[in-house]
Amino acid sequence: LHGFWHDRTGTDGEFVHFFAPTIDEAGEREAFAAAMEHFKAHRSAHWYHYSAYERTAYRGLQKRHPSVCSEHDIADIFLPERCTDLYQVISRHTDWPLSSYGIKSIAKACGFDWTDVDPSGANSIQWFDDFARTGDPALRQRIIDYNRDDVIASARVRDALIELDEKGQVANLSSPHRVVRFGS
Repeated sequence: LHGFWHDRTGTDGEFVHFFAPTIDEAGEREAFAAAMEHFKAHRSAHWYHYSAYERTAYRGLQKRHPSVCSEHDIADIFLPERCTDLYQVISRHTDWPLSSYGIKSIAKACGFDWTDVDPSGANSIQWFDDFARTGDPALRQRIIDYNRDDVIASARVRDALIELDEKGQVANLSSPHRVVRFGS
């Protein structure tokens, strides 16, 4: 699953996702190819994600599916002038009265609440395993909803960082067109 939150000034935003149509290598490749086309279609966007997971995941996907894109294409997405890891901004430039700087803790401190009663990365992996085994459409939707919440949470963290910064210039955080959080 690749989820994107498009947040343009003055609008509520739009969630776009690409879920593998089949739980196999071909399905993974199809979803990855769709996500890469999405990146290409929005080349002028500044991308935001939370932690190194997305960079690592996309590098791994490129290695498994080199016909989709090149290593250079992946590196281009993560160039500092095009992409900001919000975790790096949080950990290097802010101080929070929290025991964890994970997205769940930081986003909750910024006033965001997940819609799922038990949101966690570990749970989403279990939901996916259960979905792969059963094909239950309710589990598929739960995974998509969880991803949607994650990308919106990242947008809220980004907005909170802008509010904290008098100049609105913390690590390229004031881009007028934002696509916040990607990956799964």
